Amino acid sequence: MNTPTRRLLGLAAVVAVVAASCSALTREPELDPPPSLSVQTGPGARFVGTAAGFSDWYGPGSMRHVGATEAGRAALEITAEPGGLQANARKALVPLRDGSPFSWSFSVRTADWSQVANIQFRLHTTDDDFFYANVRDRTARTALVDDAWQRVQLSRADFLTVGAPDWRRLEAVSFAVWGFTDGEDGPTSPTVLVDEVQTHPRLDRSAPGAGVVTLSFDDGDESVADAARLMREHYFRGTAFVVPALVDEPGFLDGGDLESLDDLGWDLGGHSDIPLTELSTEALEDNVEATARWLRERGSRGSHLYAYPNGAVDPEVRRVVADYFSVGRTINENVQPVGDIDPYAVKSLNVYSDQSLEDVIRIVDASVDARDWLVLTFHRVGDETGDGLDWTTEKFGGLLDHLAARGIEVQPMSEVLAPM
Repeated sequence: MNTPTRRLLGLAAVVAVVAASCSALTREPELDPPPSLSVQTGPGARFVGTAAGFSDWYGPGSMRHVGATEAGRAALEITAEPGGLQANARKALVPLRDGSPFSWSFSVRTADWSQVANIQFRLHTTDDDFFYANVRDRTARTALVDDAWQRVQLSRADFLTVGAPDWRRLEAVSFAVWGFTDGEDGPTSPTVLVDEVQTHPRLDRSAPGAGVVTLSFDDGDESVADAARLMREHYFRGTAFVVPALVDEPGFLDGGDLESLDDLGWDLGGHSDIPLTELSTEALEDNVEATARWLRERGSRGSHLYAYPNGAVDPEVRRVVADYFSVGRTINENVQPVGDIDPYAVKSLNVYSDQSLEDVIRIVDASVDARDWLVLTFHRVGDETGDGLDWTTEKFGGLLDHLAARGIEVQPMSEVLAPM
């Protein structure tokens, strides 16, 4: 190698070292891991095994016990016939069981959620008197992942009734599955797997979250400042999930609004205007890290909280959010059982324009009476704009009056899921 060539290579090496040094100096420092939570919940107790004992109850379709499982020894497989017809599987409880002290959970799996019109879980006092919960309605479409186990958690407040069932005298459990009568390719015939039904103790009123309501607000719309003023009249504080890129933009909270919320003792958690499941792995990491960094640099209370945009979450999104936040909040339409909290799948009830004040109050009262935790999520409070995400000031004020009149405890999310 001649001398000029050696000199050029040497110069290139020096440039590379300098560039690397500059890059190291300008790179953002790594964030510390998110804090652990003071609320810890353990696994539930087995209530009904799915390995054996279910029978094909009524209606067309079929059921069998199969080896595929998440937590138990085997799962229950139910297949519905085309045309929206129910397939039902039932298992008797001998002796009778007392279900009053518990919330409930089980896991479901299907190859294609677009084929499933509904899955219904029932707890029977008699064949004609039962509690039921519609699983498909309780989970955001954006959170349903094909061919993966989906854990379902149910508070007593999530159940509706047929007849006059009694929680203290449960004689059977059943599942019903049906497809669509008019799917994109005609009537559907879904097959659903169900894994073991578990119970979780309903905790006493001293437990974090028991009988508590949290008012949360997604996106950081400017109307959150008005909602905060209304809540202040009742000494209520809330949780706002803010998109950093939208702060100071027209129609959204500005820096002064955020400081006011800080002064009022509100949480400010992380959010995005892009569903995270639509991002590449690198873009997902960058998006979530940037949000966490922004919250921590401004010292926000609630900086360990995150709300999944559009409720979209899959295992990869959950993993990345867990690297930077202690909590991931969904928009799965459930009351959150306080004896069974998954920190990265916290339940939340989205409030839409067409929901009446009376309907929301009914849900509030049922949750409080069940001693569970209800997170209500709003997007805008004020005049309706037609996109279905507004709730009028009149209805919001009526809700606050009801919470105050009943003496219901209203807490920001960080007081229920507090860092250790």
